[in-house]
Amino acid sequence: MEIRWLKTFILTAELQNYRKVAEVLHMTQPAISSQIKQLEAAVGSPLFRKEGRHIALTTLGEVS
Repeated sequence: MEIRWLKTFILTAELQNYRKVAEVLHMTQPAISSQIKQLEAAVGSPLFRKEGRHIALTTLGEVS
């Protein structure tokens, strides 16, 4: 697990939008999505679920 994944997770939880996170972190949306997927693989469960154009934390994501 990498610190940058956790920073990305926190910002994503706050903004609930990969595109906005990418803008803030000066990264591409696919790079943000990739970091979240790597973090989810590390914890063994999804941390976000899609809700239209936005995303929301899963129960595990809220606990984390």
